[in-house]
Amino acid sequence: MPDDRDEAIGVESEVVAEAGRWVVYLVVTMWNADAPDQPLERVRRRIRDYATREDARVASAWMQRAAARDRQTPPTGL
Repeated sequence: MPDDRDEAIGVESEVVAEAGRWVVYLVVTMWNADAPDQPLERVRRRIRDYATREDARVASAWMQRAAARDRQTPPTGL
């Protein structure tokens, strides 16, 4: 059986204020069949910081769309 851990089933982006800057995070939800007690695994990665909230919001939307487009499987409705 193939390892499904790298299969993203959901992609989100977040914009958070940190130390006077606006930081974009990408949150990917993956299926981890090796952990039956908690099969959904969320990985949160810091992408970049921006000077304005609007710049961060625009970048966040671009990154989320690009990450969702690159997924191999269709959305599952989660």
